[in-house]
Amino acid sequence: MKASITRADRVMPEGTYLKALKARAEVIEGNANDLLWDLAVYRYALQKAVDALWELDKVPKKSQVHQLLYPMLRSYGFRAHVARNIYSTALALVKSAKQSESSKPIIKRLSARLDYQDARVDVGSHVVRIILRDKWYMLRIVHRRGCIEKYRSLRWKEVHLKYINGGLYVSIVFEVKYSPHTPRGVLALDVNLKHAVAYDGSSVRRRKTRFIDALSKRARAEELQRKYPKE
Repeated sequence: MKASITRADRVMPEGTYLKALKARAEVIEGNANDLLWDLAVYRYALQKAVDALWELDKVPKKSQVHQLLYPMLRSYGFRAHVARNIYSTALALVKSAKQSESSKPIIKRLSARLDYQDARVDVGSHVVRIILRDKWYMLRIVHRRGCIEKYRSLRWKEVHLKYINGGLYVSIVFEVKYSPHTPRGVLALDVNLKHAVAYDGSSVRRRKTRFIDALSKRARAEELQRKYPKE
């Protein structure tokens, strides 16, 4: 088995990537049944938006979708930004399905996507506050404290709320920025049954392995097991 790091891999590019904290959630303020009803209305409205876009001969631009669907979504009582998230999600689903020549998307799961205008995240207190229509709900993140604390210094971007198998779950998306990092060296490895060989660009180091010895002992053990089986 051989592995090596090429010269092109020595420098990691600078940039921003996303990392999600996924955990179970409990409603600690607000009525849990009201929240489930809001999620049910969200799913119904999202499916209605998908159905309307699917019947069009051509997938419209986002500005046209706003004119077409925004009044309908607002009539269900959704906040302005939640309505925009719903038709944006519907547009993305329809566009992807038509491009791949798939069937019409069917929304089965109770879920919602929220950002900073409709959610508040306090990692230190392990609390998330969300609103879909006219009621705020406070959720407690149920996870190991050590896992949650790793996200405390990060900037959150979105909150995804899901209801699965009788339980509420949140997925909080954080932005993580990293700077270029240059490894201190390059190492090539060659591992076989007799030796492990390492080359760092200037010198070669060999270490004997005991793989053959281990295999022989295993073969002897299997031979004894066949010779003296358990009754």
